[in-house]
Amino acid sequence: METRRLREELERENAVDSNAKKSVEYTCPMHAQIRQMGSGDLHHLIGQQTSNWVQLLFATPVVLWAGWPFFVRAWDSLKNRSLNMFSLIALGTGVAW
Repeated sequence: METRRLREELERENAVDSNAKKSVEYTCPMHAQIRQMGSGDLHHLIGQQTSNWVQLLFATPVVLWAGWPFFVRAWDSLKNRSLNMFSLIALGTGVAW
């Protein structure tokens, strides 16, 4: 009984940690991108080149984390010489990044 309760608590804590991690991973890049595209009020704080590097820094982990399964499956389909939808998704994601 005690082990079951501890396992449930651990699963609940991991779910909360996972949700918090996901919300930070999605929110930071989106916030920076929206602020940059919207009024452009970040240009007086940092230059355009620095802004580009910051956006690249924020976007890279999101693209790699969210797109990793597509990149793996696209690579497998390239090795098998059988292109499919995963190839197109990985190509589009990679080019857009």
